Amino acid sequence: MDPGAGDITVTLYGGPYDGLEVKVERDDPEPWIAIITDGAPAGRAVYAPDDDGGDGVWHYRGQVPWEWL
Repeated sequence: MDPGAGDITVTLYGGPYDGLEVKVERDDPEPWIAIITDGAPAGRAVYAPDDDGGDGVWHYRGQVPWEWL
């Protein structure tokens, strides 16, 4: 089985990683990602698909500060 068969590529929109393309698991039960950010504010930038499941674009949903992790 191809280990990348369940992956899709999405483009991040908004936030510190606007325009970045990342691979995500198509069937992930938690359809969002949190990417470490070193700049201000430091923590993790959260991106998720729209309620319709995403169209290849995931939107910035906010920042999780380090003190919350």
